[in-house]
Amino acid sequence: MIRNILFDMDNCLYPESSGLCNEMNKRISSFTAELLSVSFEEAVALRKKNVKTFGTTLKWLESTRGFTAIDEYNRVIHPANVEDFLKPSRNLKKMLNDLSCRLSVLTNAPAMHAERVLGYLDISSCFENILDLGFCDTMGKPHKHTFEKALEVCGYEINHTLFLDDVPEYLTPFREMGGEVLLVDESGRHTDKNIPSITNILQLPEFLEAPVC
Repeated sequence: MIRNILFDMDNCLYPESSGLCNEMNKRISSFTAELLSVSFEEAVALRKKNVKTFGTTLKWLESTRGFTAIDEYNRVIHPANVEDFLKPSRNLKKMLNDLSCRLSVLTNAPAMHAERVLGYLDISSCFENILDLGFCDTMGKPHKHTFEKALEVCGYEINHTLFLDDVPEYLTPFREMGGEVLLVDESGRHTDKNIPSITNILQLPEFLEAPVC
């Protein structure tokens, strides 16, 4: 029985097609290219390789490059003009408020971005906890320690908790720990991952009404 839900935020509580995450990814690669004095293409390849180990580009740069300018990184990477990408949805807020579960957010984004996005979408009040990248010392998903700490902070038992994310590689460890998972896959490009999925967050109540395997 699902009693608690952990939500990813970017490309999960708003659609991937908004373009916000795509913009942030471009900014991260450009920032990395300038920092390491490599081409944009090389930066993309290096990020892809190292994020598998470190969880986030920021953690990789911190751990192997001695990078410490975290505030500057967050300011450059995360657009202040989220209103150019996102559209508030009354249906989203109502859906979240109507759920009978306890709700929290677990995001690899910094608090400044989480507060900005959730505030613009007018859904901050729907969540008991908003756990950002800083709460776990920038380790982030998909590290087991991050999930364990999130569950502890929220007071959730994993066997009664559903975790939603748009990245299959973030969901697999949580499922291996004993939790339930749901992929938000707007474009349907992850149909080969053997993970239950929806294409839009508003389909969540329908998923919860079905038996969870």
